[in-house]
Amino acid sequence: MKDIVLCMLFLLVQVVNGQTTVSIIADYDAAIGYHDNYNTANNNYGDAVQNPAYIIPGASGGLNENRASIHFDLSGIPNGATITSANLNLYALGPVGTLPGHTGQNNSALLQRVTQNWQDNTVSWNSQPTTTSQNEVTLPVSTSSVQDYPP
Repeated sequence: MKDIVLCMLFLLVQVVNGQTTVSIIADYDAAIGYHDNYNTANNNYGDAVQNPAYIIPGASGGLNENRASIHFDLSGIPNGATITSANLNLYALGPVGTLPGHTGQNNSALLQRVTQNWQDNTVSWNSQPTTTSQNEVTLPVSTSSVQDYPP
């Protein structure tokens, strides 16, 4: 009888401590771009088909830089929840149009949390929101064309 009670108590603890999985999909995104030799710092690319992030030194005679901004609505996370793990899936595209795709050696990336509100239909290089380096994540240079980064 003692074994049955302990077994039932163990099952009750497992049910009480059950986990809930919440999937959160980006609700909007925008590319934020800048080029030294073009007046693009106020352009909005919220309707862009892709959301690229890159730096191309010397492109068209200047620095060409683009940041990918992704917004997630976190209201689906229950109040008081403890997040035990999180995954972000990013996918790379090959060459697009006249762009050859990644041709250099260093394709590392830096992921940072945005600390201000922004909208995909108005954000630009000059109006981009601030970010924080707290808990930032660096994705190291990939070792294959299809790269998974372990947590």
